[in-house]
Amino acid sequence: GWGKPVWGPNVHEFRQRFDPAETKGEGTRRLKNLYFLYLIELRALSKVAPYFERTFINLYTGNTQEDSTTKELLLQILNET
Repeated sequence: GWGKPVWGPNVHEFRQRFDPAETKGEGTRRLKNLYFLYLIELRALSKVAPYFERTFINLYTGNTQEDSTTKELLLQILNET
């Protein structure tokens, strides 16, 4: 509906996109491709983390008060990879 969006598991959507019966056998391949893409992005994030850890690298959000907070949050995410 037009109400507030609800985030959470959507079994119907998952089956529609990945169930072999619903996708004419393509579901397994799609999941493998999705996982492969995830691994590539995770590797890229782990490689770029040292760049953002440098003290002279600043992020410019347009709000000077949020710049350092944004960098701290980004580094937390990157250090979890």
